[in-house]
Formats: sequence, C-alpha cells, structure tokens
Amino acid sequence: MGRTPLQLRTALAVMAIVFSAASAPAGATAAATTVPVATTTLPTRSRSVAMAKPVAVGAAAVRAFYGYNTLTDTSTWDAVLRSSAYYTPVYAALTRSVHPQQANDPQWDTWAAHRAVIAVQVKRVYDGTPPPSTPTRTYLEFEATLSPHGDHHWTGAKLVHFVWMSLVRANTAKGTPWLVARMETQ
Repeated sequence: MGRTPLQLRTALAVMAIVFSAASAPAGATAAATTVPVATTTLPTRSRSVAMAKPVAVGAAAVRAFYGYNTLTDTSTWDAVLRSSAYYTPVYAALTRSVHPQQANDPQWDTWAAHRAVIAVQVKRVYDGTPPPSTPTRTYLEFEATLSPHGDHHWTGAKLVHFVWMSLVRANTAKGTPWLVARMETQ
C-alpha cells in the first residue's frame, strides 16, 4: 500500500530531525557526499527570489513545495522535488534520496480529473516561540493556503497548511544566501 502525500511529507520531516547534519550550511561539512542523490535533473531557483533574505527564501520554498500542477506533475512529489532548490545541499540530497511509492491519493486524483493547478498563497505567521535566531540560523513559520483551479472554471476547496522551518547561511557576508535546512509541515 502506498503512502499519502501527508505521510510522505511527515516522513521527510522525521528524517530531517534524525539526520540533523542536514542543517549544516553549504560547505560546512563533507557529509553531503554520503547521501545518495537522484539522477534526475535538479530543480532551479526562481531568479526573482532574494536569496539573501530568509523570509523570501522560506516563502519561495513553501510556494514550490505546495505548487502542484496536475498538467505537468505525476504526483505531489514533483513539487517537493522542486522545493529542494531552496534547501541546503545536504537536506536537498536527503529529500531527493527518498523514492516514495506512488500513492493512491484521492485528493490528487480529484485535482487531476479537473486538470487543476494549485495556486499557493504564503504568509508569515508567528505561532508559538521559535528557538532564538543567530546571524547564520533563523527559524520561520508560514501558513500556506492552497487554491485548486481547473478546467471549465472548476474550483476546489481551499486547504491550509502550516510550515515550520530553519534556514542557515554559510557566513554573515552581505549577499550570502539563506537555505532551508529543515522543514516540517502540518
């Protein structure tokens, strides 16, 4: 029996906690070479994202993570892989190394039947008390509202997800990019 997209995202979050080495900034450790990487084409980042701003990077990662397109994607996993463009090299390799079994997902099947593209609105939220940030690590929380729109003016029910993430950067030099080191969803 396959896993649902929620189970797959939860498994990724658990793996991220277990493999805390994934939170190391790029270049900080050679551990990235020990994690297998899928042989597919790696995703690219949007040129419009200000990589030196953690909120912009986090919001872009969330938008990519939930930006499903049933016209081009084979499952929600394609969007997860696209979001890895905003991850640290180690976390991205860890994410891509998970090869989920194709799940029987009724939500995806409904969207695909309507040839839906999911619009994602992301807003920063402050729910709880995150750990203190440092100049090279920050913790952010987002709310993602998913709005499916399909053929013949079809509109599906909106879904809301919450995302918690830590972002890191290699140093404090101006322009140093922030990258997602860990992400958990609900």
